[in-house]
Amino acid sequence: MTIKKIALLTALMTPMAFAAPSIRDQIPESVYKVLADHYPVEQIEATTPINLEKKFNINSDFYLLSVGDSVIAVGETGEYILGGDIVNLKDKINYAQEAKDNARKRILSAMTEDKYISYPSTQDETKDVVYIYSDVTCGYCVKLHSEYQSINDAGYEIRVVPFLRTMGTKGFETTANYLNSVAMMSEADMNKRRQLHDDLIDGKVVSHQANNQLGVQAIDDGIVTGIGVGLQGTPHIVLTNGSTFSGYMPSQELIKILDK
Repeated sequence: MTIKKIALLTALMTPMAFAAPSIRDQIPESVYKVLADHYPVEQIEATTPINLEKKFNINSDFYLLSVGDSVIAVGETGEYILGGDIVNLKDKINYAQEAKDNARKRILSAMTEDKYISYPSTQDETKDVVYIYSDVTCGYCVKLHSEYQSINDAGYEIRVVPFLRTMGTKGFETTANYLNSVAMMSEADMNKRRQLHDDLIDGKVVSHQANNQLGVQAIDDGIVTGIGVGLQGTPHIVLTNGSTFSGYMPSQELIKILDK
């Protein structure tokens, strides 16, 4: 697919706010037929005639660049930048989404054991790993936590990455939630760290006396990587293939996705 066609598809997939001439009158019949195989073309409208040939002279390779969850396509001359989805309709590939998934996979692959709380699979063989960005004060995170056992029993390890929703607010580092989370991640022993997480989920009081730089760094990294994987709210689920699900998802629905 040429860049001209990609740019055209990007324009066509942008919702219009008001009525406009039929798209069929403004694009070649061959392009219309391709779109009709994938989109409700009769609902597509355009505000101006679409003829990028008159606007651009593009003869360049484009490179997909990702910064965390953001992806842009930059021309080799630096003259053009494309945003949004870049879709190959023939091969059913969304190159922008593929780049985002790969960026998330790189973030997860670099994550060391001191950055998360592990809930191991209860099966002899672990099928895969699920990363959950979670805040112990988040009601939906607490709800999902109550379903961890069923996910573990299905053969999946859960790795909880702490993410504090109040990060960046005034006095953030003096709040009970921050100090509690640092206390949890300051514990080097995974079994004890997991117990501290369970206690905080249950609303119990934990000591801050052993808080250390290991815990502080883990919380900082959780915030940075959470933003990097496109977190929009907690819980935020990231699979090892790079796909994400923001918000609470019942464990049985998650297991069905994992089992595919």
